[in-house]
Amino acid sequence: MDKRSYANTCRSEDGRTLIVLAKTTVELWDLLSRKKLDLPVPAKCKSVGHAAISVDRRWILLADLQPEKEPKAIGGGFDIAQGVLHLIVFDTRTGKTRALSEYEVGIVWIGFSSDGTTAVTSGGSITKLWDIETGKCVWSVPNYNAEEAHFTPDGKHLIAAPGGGQNTWHIWEVATGKASKVLKPPNLGYVWMFDVSPDGTKLILPTETDYVLWDMKSGAVKHRWPGAFQSGRGIFAPDGKSVITHNTTFQRWDVSTGKNLYANVATLGHTAPVRKIYFTPDGGRIVSVAGDFTARVWDVKSSQLLRTIPIASATIDVWCLSPDGEFILGIDEKLAVHRWSLSAESPRRTVELRDAQKLEIGLRARDASIGMDGSLTMIGWPRSADYRLSRFSFSKWDLGTGKLIRWGEDPGREYRGEEARLSPDGFWAAVRDGLFDTKHGSRRAMPASPIGAGGTPVFSPDGRLIASSGGGVRVWELATGRAVCDLPRGAGTSELAVFSHDGRRLVCMSADRLVVWDLQSGRPVVEWLIPEFQNPNVVWLTGGLAFSPDGKTLATGHHDGTILLRTVPGTKNDNPWTPADGQALWNDLADESPTTAYAAIWQLASQPTNAVALLNQKYPLVPSALPEEWTKLIARLDSPRFAEREAASKRISELGRAGYGHLKNALKDKLAPEQIRRIEALLAELEPTPSRPRGDDLRAVRAVAVLETCGTREARQLLAEWTERGSTPRLADEAAKAAARLKQRP
Repeated sequence: MDKRSYANTCRSEDGRTLIVLAKTTVELWDLLSRKKLDLPVPAKCKSVGHAAISVDRRWILLADLQPEKEPKAIGGGFDIAQGVLHLIVFDTRTGKTRALSEYEVGIVWIGFSSDGTTAVTSGGSITKLWDIETGKCVWSVPNYNAEEAHFTPDGKHLIAAPGGGQNTWHIWEVATGKASKVLKPPNLGYVWMFDVSPDGTKLILPTETDYVLWDMKSGAVKHRWPGAFQSGRGIFAPDGKSVITHNTTFQRWDVSTGKNLYANVATLGHTAPVRKIYFTPDGGRIVSVAGDFTARVWDVKSSQLLRTIPIASATIDVWCLSPDGEFILGIDEKLAVHRWSLSAESPRRTVELRDAQKLEIGLRARDASIGMDGSLTMIGWPRSADYRLSRFSFSKWDLGTGKLIRWGEDPGREYRGEEARLSPDGFWAAVRDGLFDTKHGSRRAMPASPIGAGGTPVFSPDGRLIASSGGGVRVWELATGRAVCDLPRGAGTSELAVFSHDGRRLVCMSADRLVVWDLQSGRPVVEWLIPEFQNPNVVWLTGGLAFSPDGKTLATGHHDGTILLRTVPGTKNDNPWTPADGQALWNDLADESPTTAYAAIWQLASQPTNAVALLNQKYPLVPSALPEEWTKLIARLDSPRFAEREAASKRISELGRAGYGHLKNALKDKLAPEQIRRIEALLAELEPTPSRPRGDDLRAVRAVAVLETCGTREARQLLAEWTERGSTPRLADEAAKAAARLKQRP
């Protein structure tokens, strides 16, 4: 078969024939030979939603969606055109088509008896039995919508599982439509599928918690087997002596004894959907978290499992990886913070966020970030959306003790925190229509996508870029609040997106494929068709994507517990720059347009040696001081002579960011009130203004981005010098943050 994306597939009752529906066409395949069948198929349809084929391959039954010719009035002056289903039977021997019904609504199931003489359809709150030769409805059951229905192998009974909102199973006599007198239906409520044993006496069906083997003669459960999660599948072996079950692993169970006949492979990998994936900062390991209550650590190079970490069964609302890649952290529904080491077989460490627990407002974590200083920033949202409780949305905690450092200020009535994402540094919280400072609660407007609102925004790893989606995806710069680029309609959603570490690539999941976009050109770099991605909430999960630090590998987590590593093509430097171009690129770094500025950032970073040399010339360093001079200067801040106090303050101010650590440490000692006042004033000077940077400050932000993207030894050295001796507070502050991030990477 080719790799096209199909609307639906279904197989015959004997499992040998596959019908492939591509919306308007039908294909038939033999599953044993994997060859397309040379049989006639129905002419082009409007939109096929459901189909079935008889075991002898004579009949194809399908439901074709066609719009009503006359819209129906729904009141208020509006008319609506509803789709109706034509129920069509096609004879592959003669190539003729006839309609069983031209008005069916909401069909969810179609199936044939094993001899192909009768068929069942269910939908629109009615289940019907059809005689295929005559085309007549033999009997029907109103007010009952079967999720799935199968005939017993002898064709004498029809078994129906309840659809959504219903709980009652039925077993009818095919000849009369009356309840069976010999077979008893299950009493287990709603399921997604079931299978009938070859002798027609037993059923295998997955519930929310396990697989159940039901004996229809005795009307009792014969066996229960673990691992269903309701989305599992089960099928009887042809001899009926065993059952194969599959959710994320295959298991084979003996029907008579209930014993598992296959070896347990749960120790080899995840046995439930993968929820989160992280690369460690060195790119050598992957950490994955899945619904099987385990986190697993993998070696990227060998794909070998290094460690399995059991996770408590309590609901974990939020996960995050420490900046140094040494531990993974989860916050549960009771606001207990759990830490698991990735490298050592050490016990779980837990601290309680008691100041949040004692509020008793049902606060639940929405996202969290671990700071370089070991603090924990958390976004929370209370059980009630009462405005007075929203002031507890942002908080910062001591990760070692669980003690509250501070609550963020009130974000105001515009903040809706049901869904929110936290920037990597913990300073910003993004929701669909706004960006909020987690310390001060102030709001920044987000530039709306030109084609509508969409998913929750996602931050780049350095926190400089944000992607938000509507019909397409807009990537914008946090510093200016302006768009870097717009990806086309259908590019995907920011709910399921992740940036590369240099911010130049963005991977998005759309309706049927995974696409890596280059943000400079606005074009796809590579894409992978994902046929199983028909339901993004099931097959793929938010956070089940991760770029390696070098951007060459993309890890994807799947519903069946699988993790795939995909190779991403590297960036080509098709437009190398010369020293003569340097001044123009330098000027572009200060451009108000992020599109121009980021083109310059990525072009400069493509030649790290030249970029470091250029930027080193542009920012002179402030003077430095010896440690003993700092001791004297801080002491003189409390001199009895005003002139000496002023001179000391002036000298410290001239030394710039280099004094930050000395001043912070000095505050830990016992100081005179005058010293404290002056030190706090000097520290305030070293903090960049909270307003959006402009002019030279804006260029400083982007110059640091160039060096962080380069990531070379020389680039890191220059960042360290700017951190200590940067000529402006903005340059020094940005350099310090970038240097801290790069410190975690090799």
